Amino acid sequence: MFIFIDESGLTDISTEQKFLVVAFALMRNRAFADELIFGIKDKCKEIGKPIKRKEIKYRVLDPEQKEIAVKTINSKYHNFYVCFVNLEKCHKSMITGKYEHKIQTIMVHNLLSSIDHRDLNGDELKIIMDKKLATEFQNSITQELRKHFGSKKGITVKTETSTKERGIQVADIIAGAFRAKLLKKSDLLEVDLTHVFQITIPDFDVFKTEHVKEV
Repeated sequence: MFIFIDESGLTDISTEQKFLVVAFALMRNRAFADELIFGIKDKCKEIGKPIKRKEIKYRVLDPEQKEIAVKTINSKYHNFYVCFVNLEKCHKSMITGKYEHKIQTIMVHNLLSSIDHRDLNGDELKIIMDKKLATEFQNSITQELRKHFGSKKGITVKTETSTKERGIQVADIIAGAFRAKLLKKSDLLEVDLTHVFQITIPDFDVFKTEHVKEV
């Protein structure tokens, strides 16, 4: 089992980002990620809107390309988890950008502890995330894995560029589309609410998690 991780947004309220989203895309194999990404590219090409970049990044797609990307995800893939932070509901001292790695770590902690272990079926677990994520963040994920899944053999954590790992591109689309949904810019992405969690920070270094009932 692969878990591909990517994020969308920042934790500095001065940037007017408003939301930070972390997405986990669970897949049995890389071939399925290839199928999704190549399918998106083929459909965009068919309508005369080819994606010329080697990788798909949600934020740089035009509206028609975004619609195709999200509809492709909706039609073929639902096994993903999302955690988000609404910066406007957080203590001001925590949303200056200074604590981004810590906030990301808490989000990953909650997602890992919330994953239904039946989704994993005892498989070898491979966590793959974008290389742009800081080393501190990468190390924290390894520690969280040990907490939630034990130190047994068969658990690996690695980083890769999104151009080489299409599963990261899928996670990027999910994170970007979910953030667009939160911002009410697009309601296209279909989500299983049992897989969506929100982190709030009502005071300095105080984190609370709630299961989202409506998005």
